[in-house]
Amino acid sequence: MDSTETLFARRHEIQVVMLPLPAQGHLNHLLQLSRALSARGLNVLFVTTSTHINQARHRVQGWDLHNFPIGFHELPMPSFSDQQPDLENKEHTFPVHFIPLFEALEDLREPFDRLIQSLDRNRVVIVHDPLLGWVQTVAAKYGAPAYVFNCFSAYFYAMKEKGLGLPDCVVSSKRCLPLSFLDFKSRQPDYLRLAAGHLMNTFRALESQFMREDYCEKPLWAVGPLLPQSIWTAKKGSTSSDVESCLRWLDGQHPASVLYVSFGSASSLSRQQLQELARGLEASQRSFLWVVRVADSARFTASDEARMDWISELLPEGYEGRIAGRGFLVRNWAPQLDILSHKATGGFVTHCGWNSTLESISAGVPMVTWPLHSDQFANSILVARELKVGVEVKKWTKADENELVMAEEVEKAIGRLMAEDGEGLEIRSRAKELGLAARRAVAEGGSSFKELESFIHHFTSILDERNND
Repeated sequence: MDSTETLFARRHEIQVVMLPLPAQGHLNHLLQLSRALSARGLNVLFVTTSTHINQARHRVQGWDLHNFPIGFHELPMPSFSDQQPDLENKEHTFPVHFIPLFEALEDLREPFDRLIQSLDRNRVVIVHDPLLGWVQTVAAKYGAPAYVFNCFSAYFYAMKEKGLGLPDCVVSSKRCLPLSFLDFKSRQPDYLRLAAGHLMNTFRALESQFMREDYCEKPLWAVGPLLPQSIWTAKKGSTSSDVESCLRWLDGQHPASVLYVSFGSASSLSRQQLQELARGLEASQRSFLWVVRVADSARFTASDEARMDWISELLPEGYEGRIAGRGFLVRNWAPQLDILSHKATGGFVTHCGWNSTLESISAGVPMVTWPLHSDQFANSILVARELKVGVEVKKWTKADENELVMAEEVEKAIGRLMAEDGEGLEIRSRAKELGLAARRAVAEGGSSFKELESFIHHFTSILDERNND
């Protein structure tokens, strides 16, 4: 049997190439997988445009920014129509301004091909986002094993692959995904059948009943939750003044008393919806930390001061004065892991992106689920109805799916989640249990720890067999 030193030496000969979709949640998933593989003795190269590399590095938590254990390779930014987020889009909350970038990403095929050609092709492994299926053709050209990293919940994939739809929820497919994105997906060749296997950022204790290899007919590994050490230790991973100010505010709050409110980095609420949310938070009489910001553009240019100041104009008149001391507003990117792992945080109003959902589960924080688009409706049902670690802000139907969530609905959902007895107490208890299960999964000997090692063994064996022929 190989010694630990020999295994690390063999692994260090391998080059793992990561190619994410350039959107924050997707970037973060593969960056965290990169860290996990690097910690196990593998060379990892994170490959995307310079703009998106810089953004991923800027927002990563739990790492020393000056000592990344992985390499980065910059690809040229493809030419595309750079659109700004539409804050008053009445038809859809999906970030349609990203679609021109997604459509242009196939222009990266040639520079990516040149990169793979420059490496030792007998020792290269590729991991990529499922929306970059063309990567499989490059991998096949050089005989490199290529794996798909799925950035969504197993629950979402199980329903999608089996065509089950959303149980007890008749929200239309148009609400989940706009026609422009469905058209983009329909034009993607079916390259994923060439994949050597699939990885998912989840863990067996969370979603085992929804993880079946026959959905993808290839090996499937649950390797999550892929999170930095800070989520487990509650160590603060950032030192900027903006970060320190909101964490200092949390330090002054009672344990489990603060509601954290964030809808991710890609979507913005309309003026009317933002005002209803503001009124609901005010009426709840709960302390809250609200990330109220403009969504990222496809080039990540949303954080200029003028646009942040504009947010204040959208809030109800006199709002900031009335909530002073009880509410804290963050107008830029927020250190979500630090906030969720803080002892003062007792609940999370979330859009249910899988990244945010998994971070909240791992921190043992219950949720008010407020999905906006895509897989988020499935994740909301998983959290509130299957796992029972949250409450839905409302039950969506075709009749009211484009209607506002009213202040009264916000106030009621918060009251249910933060109640100190009954339903609220039961939800918090289950959330803490799942948080402990997440810790066990990634600890040495845990299910995800073992499956990550199994994944490494899978591609190492393929490479060894090829090199021995």
